[in-house]
Parts: sequence; C-alpha cells; structure tokens
Amino acid sequence: MAGLGETLRRKRLLIVTGKGGAGKSTIAAALGLAAAGLGLHTIVAELSGQSRIARSLGRRGAGMHEVELAPRLMSISIDPREALREYLRLQLGALGTALMASRTVGYLTAATPGLGELVTIGKIWELARRERRTGRAQGYDLVIVDGPSSGQCLALLRSPATFAGIARAGPVAGQARAIARMLAASEVTGVLIAALAEELAVSETIMLCEQLERSPGMAIDGVLANRVYPRRFDDEDAHELARALDSTPDLPCRTALRAALSQHVRREAQEQQLARLSAATKGHGALELPLLPGRPPNRAALETLGERLVEGGR
Repeated sequence: MAGLGETLRRKRLLIVTGKGGAGKSTIAAALGLAAAGLGLHTIVAELSGQSRIARSLGRRGAGMHEVELAPRLMSISIDPREALREYLRLQLGALGTALMASRTVGYLTAATPGLGELVTIGKIWELARRERRTGRAQGYDLVIVDGPSSGQCLALLRSPATFAGIARAGPVAGQARAIARMLAASEVTGVLIAALAEELAVSETIMLCEQLERSPGMAIDGVLANRVYPRRFDDEDAHELARALDSTPDLPCRTALRAALSQHVRREAQEQQLARLSAATKGHGALELPLLPGRPPNRAALETLGERLVEGGR
C-alpha cells in the first residue's frame, strides 16, 4: 500500500478509528509528528478527556487548552461537557455560562441521546475551520482525531445529520448541517482504520468498511495493520529450525529456537488475516506497521512509525 504523505497534505481532517486495543493513539501520535515534519501546522485531538498522546511525547495534558507537543504540532483533549460549556458561552455569552452552572443543563445532557457526540464533533469542526471562533486566530492545516472505537465512531460521525434532521431550523440545525457537509466532503475529511492482523479485529474492520462505504461521501483513506511481525524466515528456514530444535539438548538454544519458530507461526497467521482483509475491502489492502518496542513507545519509535506511514511499503 502507498504511504499517506499525499493524504496528509490534501485533507483537513483525518479520523483514526478501529477496534479497541489496535493502537489508534499510537498511530494518531505518529501521524501528528509526520504531518508536522512535512511542514503542516497540525493538531491531534483526543476525546473523552484523555491525554495519552501528550504524555507519550513528554508533555502534560491540558484538557480543552491547546498545548504544543513539538514544532508545528499541538494537542487538545476534548471533554463533551467542556465542549458544551464552550458552545453555550459562544452562543449565549454570560447566560450560557450561567446555564452550565445550573442543574437543568445536566438533566438535558443526560436526557438527550447523542448530544455528547454532537458537541464533540462540533469542537472538531471548529478546530478544522479556516477561521476559528476560539483559541488561535488562524486554523490548522490538519486536524488528526484519535477517534473512538468502531461502533462509537459511527455514532460520532452520524450525529450531525441526525440532529439536523430533528431540529430542522435554528442555530443548532444550521451548525449540524455545516458539520455534516464537512464530514461528507471526501476532499476534506478522511477516515483511517487501525486493525490488528487477527481474526476478530479483521472481521470488525471489514464490517466498519462496509458501513462507511454506505455513508454518503465518507472516504476511507487507508486501513492500517498495526503490530505486524516481520517475516524473518521462509518455510525452508522454519523446517531447519524445527530440526535443530529436535536435535539439540542445550536449554538456551532450545529457548531461542522455540521463540524463532513461534514468531514464524505468528507471522504466517497474520499473513492469512492480511490476505482476508485485502480481499474483503475491495483492494484497499493494508499498510503494514511494525510492532514497536516499549509500551508506550517513545518519541524515536513514534517518529520511525510516522516515516513508515508517510512512505508506505512493506
């Protein structure tokens, strides 16, 4: 699969989603570093008040405040309640601030399904605008979203169109329609799907691809197979390793041989799932990303991963 360098330069908004545990945050951080390295003023947005990316790059998260992680790279952690507070303040001024202090808004939030998703995607939309209403005077070249897992991401992406249909008129409906238009504009917004080369993760990825393809205008810009083992041995090598394991009594040698054979078997299983993914996603294929050392990976590892994301290849 080709790299994502052109995608980073062309899009305004990239949403990274996938099955939980597939490494979405790691990929979003690596993409942010790569985009900044290409000269793009970039912000990585985390959701639900998390600040894992900031911490992985040695910075303290500052919630809804935009903080610098590296030259040309910023970060924000979007909390739905704080996003609602900001929206009400912008729309209603002091009255909006007073409303947030009352119990009424808390009851309204709890009783309105999807409101959290709407104000979250509304804040993402605000970050991606050329002319911002808050914070920096100028918008970013690229917004990268460390999105929620597959099912929750679909709810997030569909919330503006749902609210626009319900409200029909007024400022909420108008803004919801504007957000929906941005999400449906494939030249502006793209989706990257992080997956593990495992049966359940691949099945969920295939299902998500099908659902996104049924969403008007939604663009899948890449499927990213994360934590793929390198292919160190061919079948003949593996056969020789197995023969050596059977013939040596040395315990350290046997341990090393078992580890090598285990990685070969794991790589073969991953290749089967990668082939299944490629066949089922109509040629989207998958960009294979290596298993990184360290948990969480350090900045050097993230920069290496960012280079792989930009350049592509196997």
